[in-house]
Amino acid sequence: MRGMESTMTDNLKAVNLGWMMRRNRRHWWIAVVVILSLTATISVIHFPQLIRLQKEQVSPELKFYLFGLSILIMLFCCYVLQASAHLQHVKGELFQKEIEKGETQLLLEQVQEQSRKLLKTNEELETEISERKKAQEQLNYVAYHDGLTDLPNRTLFMDRLTQGLIRLSFHKRLAALLFFDLDHFKHINDTLGHDIGNILLKAVSERLKSSVREGDTVARLGGDEFAIMLADLARPEDVLAITQKITETLSQPFQIKEHQLFITTSMGISLYPSD
Repeated sequence: MRGMESTMTDNLKAVNLGWMMRRNRRHWWIAVVVILSLTATISVIHFPQLIRLQKEQVSPELKFYLFGLSILIMLFCCYVLQASAHLQHVKGELFQKEIEKGETQLLLEQVQEQSRKLLKTNEELETEISERKKAQEQLNYVAYHDGLTDLPNRTLFMDRLTQGLIRLSFHKRLAALLFFDLDHFKHINDTLGHDIGNILLKAVSERLKSSVREGDTVARLGGDEFAIMLADLARPEDVLAITQKITETLSQPFQIKEHQLFITTSMGISLYPSD
C-alpha cells in the first residue's frame, strides 16, 4: 500500500512539473513576440537604414502607424497573458481538485484495505473462539462420560445423585439406586476377546437406557459395573416395575457378530429415604 501511495505521489509531481514547464514556455513565446515587435518598431523609426531606407523616406504617418501597431501588439500580448493567466488559474484549480480526488481515492483504498484486514482478523478470532469452545466442550464431555458407552461416568453420576437427593428432600418424593454387574463377564473377555466384550457392554448400555424413564440416569462406573438412579418415584412399587423391565430386557439374547450370548446380572437396590 505504501508503494502505491509513493507511485501516485510521484505521478502527481511529474504532471505538476510538466504543467508548469508548458505554462512558462507559452509566456516566453509571448515575451519574444512583444520584444520583436517593439524592436522592429524602434528600428524602423530610429534606424531606417537597417532596412535600406533613408530617414527622409520614413514619413511621420508611417512612424505613427508603426508605433500604434506596436502598441496594439503589446496590448494584445497583455490580453493574451491575462487570459492565459486566468486559464492557468482555472487549470490549477482543476489540477488541485484532481490531486485531492486522487488523495481521497487513495485514502478510501487504504480504509477499504484496513476494513478487509479487520474483517479477516475478526473471522480468524471467531473461528479460533469457536474451535476453543468446541475443544472445551469436548474436554468436558470426556471428563464426565464413559469413553466406550458414552454413558455418564462415576463423577457425573455422583453429581447428579447429589443434586437429585437435594431436590427430593424439598418435594418429599422417593428415589432408588440400582447397582449391578454382569456375571462371568471376565470369562467372555478371556474366551471371545475384548472386542466382543466391548461390543457387549455397548449393547447392554443401549438396553439399559431403553428400560428407564427419561429423567433417570444410567451410568457406567467401570468395567462391567453399572448404576442407575431412579428419581422422583411416587411409590416403592414403581422400583419393582422398572427393575423387572430391566431384568427382562437383559435376559434376551445378544447377537454379537457370529456369537449369541446370554447374560445374567447381580443387582443391589437402595431406596431413599428409607434405606
